[in-house]
Amino acid sequence: MSEEKGLYLHTLSVRIWHWLQALAIILLLLSGIRIRFSERLSFLTMAQAVHLHNAVALIFILLSVFWLLSHLVSGAIAGYFSNPLTLIPNMVKQGRYYAWGYFRGEPNPHTVTPKRKFNPLQQVTYAALMFIILPAQVASGIALWTLEHFHEHSFILGGIRVIDTVHVFLSYVLVFFLIIHGYLITLGKTPTAHLKAMIHGYHEHDEAE
Repeated sequence: MSEEKGLYLHTLSVRIWHWLQALAIILLLLSGIRIRFSERLSFLTMAQAVHLHNAVALIFILLSVFWLLSHLVSGAIAGYFSNPLTLIPNMVKQGRYYAWGYFRGEPNPHTVTPKRKFNPLQQVTYAALMFIILPAQVASGIALWTLEHFHEHSFILGGIRVIDTVHVFLSYVLVFFLIIHGYLITLGKTPTAHLKAMIHGYHEHDEAE
């Protein structure tokens, strides 16, 4: 750790994974929008959009497997979970800070450490994203991708219409997540502090921390 730079929080592998995963999600959303609204959009041909969507989806799956294995091996996966007895009260405190306290100059109720990177709201959000939303998105995408072979058995998941609806709905959830995530990363010591931390790895503590 460097006293001048701050707390070394994000390793190089985490930073590379983060930006590759972010790029993959953006490309999947853009190509998915092109496929979904093919009659209104033409920034790619349909064939190009489908090939891009499928290729990036494979990369996305590999990145997700890397994330899971590396977090299991390092034990970092524990950082996504908290004591259920204190989780709700701490979520309320953190929510109040984001909505009100930050703008009044109040101290952040969560102190960042290498083992406790995420505050309670982040823990719940990221755990839901990594263990529920993204796996469901991948599963529904694979079902649609292999439609030719899967069609006769699609009733197991409610039919193609249900699978497609789930896939599209979760895409909207991801767009909403990106918007909120983009806003919340500005609530650091400076508006760009969290963004810079994911570039050079060092977290700048708030004065209160």
